[in-house]
Amino acid sequence: MITGRSGTSSGVQSPGSGTISAQKVAIANPLQVDVFDTQRQPLVRWLQRLEGAFRVFQIMEDADRAAYLLHFVGVEAFGILCDRLDPVDPYTQTYNALFEKLKEFYAPEPLEIAEIYIYRKRTQRSEESAQEYMAALQKLSLHCKFGDYLQTELRNQFVYGLKNQRIQSRLLETANLTRESALKIACGMELAEKGVSKLKEENPLETAVDFVGEGAKHKKTKGREDRNFKQNNKYNNKRFHSKSNVVCFRCGQAHLAPNCTLPRNVKCRECGGFGHLQKVCKKKGQAHLLEEVFHVDDMEHLEFRTKFTVPLCIENRVIKFDVDCGAAVTLVSDNWLKRLYYLGKKFFSIFFFSLKRCINYPRIISKSNFG
Repeated sequence: MITGRSGTSSGVQSPGSGTISAQKVAIANPLQVDVFDTQRQPLVRWLQRLEGAFRVFQIMEDADRAAYLLHFVGVEAFGILCDRLDPVDPYTQTYNALFEKLKEFYAPEPLEIAEIYIYRKRTQRSEESAQEYMAALQKLSLHCKFGDYLQTELRNQFVYGLKNQRIQSRLLETANLTRESALKIACGMELAEKGVSKLKEENPLETAVDFVGEGAKHKKTKGREDRNFKQNNKYNNKRFHSKSNVVCFRCGQAHLAPNCTLPRNVKCRECGGFGHLQKVCKKKGQAHLLEEVFHVDDMEHLEFRTKFTVPLCIENRVIKFDVDCGAAVTLVSDNWLKRLYYLGKKFFSIFFFSLKRCINYPRIISKSNFG
């Protein structure tokens, strides 16, 4: 019974011992670490991964760490270690000694002022998000030795280097701004702008307006000009506030002009032009305006301006010739004309125009004939 018990106990322990041995074998497996490559990652980052593997596989002996380091360091780095330690065998050195020799060659201590200069010149690049920009600043600040002032420096450079002026203005007017709050606000505004841009891309026709005439948004006044303009552009006002905001300037229907089926030989009853209808004619609301602007006193019309003519005898025929003085009308002062008249110089006939200064423009109010 004891033997059986012992046999039974040994049989029971056998799977347990097998499990324990299997776990030990799994832990004792050689660790797998990528060979050091200067093109893929810097030395400091590779050494961090190697030491992390040492902790996972519980490799604490200094000699074992040195052996693993020399094994995974790669052919190029191993040759550099041998050259720098020659004639000493690298396998006789401690892990820390090998670590420092590699850092001296692959990761020398950078100059502080040069690192700060690079950090100050770094601004946000195109197509770079706020998160990516902050990560780049944190990487550049590793060797700047800012100390306790690091968080403030990151906040200042982050706000200074932002390319979006709207986000930058928002951060500048925020009180008690920290690095975390600045990054949170910038990321939120970026997401909002992306959402708005996406909505505009999905609905491009909502912003398209085929504007006809200048009276669609004409301000209401009490003047005759504004009343006429508003009345003649009633159709344009109604169309401008329509739901689609797309109106053909040829026929007035809700489609674009290139898609219009109106014949191009259709004649407008308003202006006499071809290719559009009277209801959308651009000259429809301008007739009364021109009448008011160019309405002047009857005395200024051309039929009241008699030309200066001289009768000449050509081949026994008297023909009147216009006197070409280079101007349509010759104006003289009252005093000069009266002085010539009172001196008896009546051998010529002249039209006398007396000008009177009005509020806005001179107006011819009388005409006399001295002869």
